[in-house]
Amino acid sequence: MEKKPFFKASIKPDKVFYIVFALVYLFVLGCECGFLPFSARGYSIIALFFILFSLVRFEIRETPVFDLLVILLNAFIVTIVFQIMLSADPTLLNTPTLVGNIALNAGISFLFLIFTNRARLSVTISNIILFGFTFIDYMVISFRGSEIKFSDIYSIRTAASVVGQYDVKLTTRVNYSLFVFFAILFVLWVTKITHKSKRNQLPRITGVLCLGISLFTVSWCMNNSTNYMQLWATDGVKYNGLTYNFLIEARDSRVVPPENYSKERAEEILSSHTATPTAEETPHVIVIMSEAFADLSVLGDFEVSENPLEFYNSLTENCTKGYALSSVYGGNTATSEWEFLTGNTQAFLPYGSVAYQQYIKRKADSIVGIMEDNGYTTVAMHPYPSTGWRRNVVYDVFGFDETYFQDELSKDGKIRGLVSDQTFFKDIIKRFENKKEGEKLFTFAITMQNHGGYEYGGFPSEVTVEGVDILSVNQYLTLLKKSDDALRELIGYFENTDEKTMIVLFGDHFPAVNSSFYSHVMGEEANTYQGTIKRYAVPFMIWTNYDTEENTDTLTSLNYLSTLMMKKAGIGLPPYFSYLDYLMDKIPAISFFAYYSQENAGVKRPSEATGEELELINEYKTVQYRNMFD
Repeated sequence: MEKKPFFKASIKPDKVFYIVFALVYLFVLGCECGFLPFSARGYSIIALFFILFSLVRFEIRETPVFDLLVILLNAFIVTIVFQIMLSADPTLLNTPTLVGNIALNAGISFLFLIFTNRARLSVTISNIILFGFTFIDYMVISFRGSEIKFSDIYSIRTAASVVGQYDVKLTTRVNYSLFVFFAILFVLWVTKITHKSKRNQLPRITGVLCLGISLFTVSWCMNNSTNYMQLWATDGVKYNGLTYNFLIEARDSRVVPPENYSKERAEEILSSHTATPTAEETPHVIVIMSEAFADLSVLGDFEVSENPLEFYNSLTENCTKGYALSSVYGGNTATSEWEFLTGNTQAFLPYGSVAYQQYIKRKADSIVGIMEDNGYTTVAMHPYPSTGWRRNVVYDVFGFDETYFQDELSKDGKIRGLVSDQTFFKDIIKRFENKKEGEKLFTFAITMQNHGGYEYGGFPSEVTVEGVDILSVNQYLTLLKKSDDALRELIGYFENTDEKTMIVLFGDHFPAVNSSFYSHVMGEEANTYQGTIKRYAVPFMIWTNYDTEENTDTLTSLNYLSTLMMKKAGIGLPPYFSYLDYLMDKIPAISFFAYYSQENAGVKRPSEATGEELELINEYKTVQYRNMFD
């Protein structure tokens, strides 16, 4: 019996089905809606590829060598395409990283080969999964300005609930990457692959052996290269590759005890910081964490049609104001919330981790317990489903007396489908008016009005930037103006209240607006460390309706802000917060990306600390680890 050749090509002009498929596909790509805006030349090249390939019949006899080659070639192609699709230069991947990505992507195909016993089917399944993952990463980058992280697994429900607020726009890079994806599948399934008997287990055996080699290769690359979690925007994809970087993050996401850590050492540090007494009379305290509340003027000079923070900027009497370093940008609100409520800092947790999702289980210290110990009724309010960031679980662990979420709060006034600050602030006032006689309130409220997705159809831009037309910035500034107007009403109400009241307002993070705005305002500084840190400084204020000390130029960080609040309210500090009070005199601000160095009179990376500052940061790390995990 004559053995069939390994490879054979012939002209088969009768494959009308494939020609029609190609033309229909191109028609979809070229529709006038601009979904995939290729140039005329691009359409011609794509059409020519599909039509010519449809006229040629390739026949290949499947062998272990074929399985190995097609999977490795596919893994190499998709690795490069991933980088291009996510606007990352493939040449930035060093040799171990490139090999690690190829081995990891190939390993997924080899895994499916074990189950399917067919290379074509295994490559198809793995490509659908990998391209789906890449497209999700593209959307995450578009929405919040940073790539998908391992810890985002814990936030899937929250992400799914807000994805409708965003508008996905496909770039030319994405369009051509999708073309390559469909082209690979097209070539695979048009090619006639001759299989041996179904009983033949050679493909499966090949999969087992090659999967083992792939895993060994990935392990070797991770242990013999300088790859580590990248901390900025899309640097993980740029320098580690998409799937390989995800694996590195999974490896590095575990919280390990500080070097030379012991519980005794942590308690020794705390022992020198005793609790402070509470004043005889303390005010009602209302804390508002305002979604994406930021002052864009910190970036540089630019003209706007009207000042969106006119009222906020006018507040000086009985007010402590300034900027607080946040550990997040464009998202991960729960991190800022956690830092404020606990006094802990994200600086000592893995990049991208979310304490609410990963580390808070059955017990956690927070200011909620402190306020309760001082006779306050503790109330949490957020016009959003309780499951967002696991708040229904976390708030129970913290011990809030009352929690009000979307179903319990007003829904009448909405902007872009989200409850407006004006409506939400009325609910805060309503709870204050309904308090019992002699009841003292601590209210922790989180707004929703200014959540990301700033290119919302049908929402007019009432505040605009002069000299440049960037829709996301104009819409954001318009939302900020509405927040400022709502704040005016809230302050106006409590100015006329006889009972002593403190209002704390701070932003959770900067908004993820179009990056071209940063280039417009900051120029070359936008790409520097010092310029980037400006996007992590959010405004805060602590205002009272009674006489208190005034300071309008305070620099702090969100982990210290609750300590400042309690001190100004006259609430006694337990040892941990007494320690933070001492620490902030030495290190006035610390977040994941920066700390303020008094020695250098400027911000530095925590990893660059030296001398006494390094010693203080390491002590803080020791005390926080004990506070969180021991």
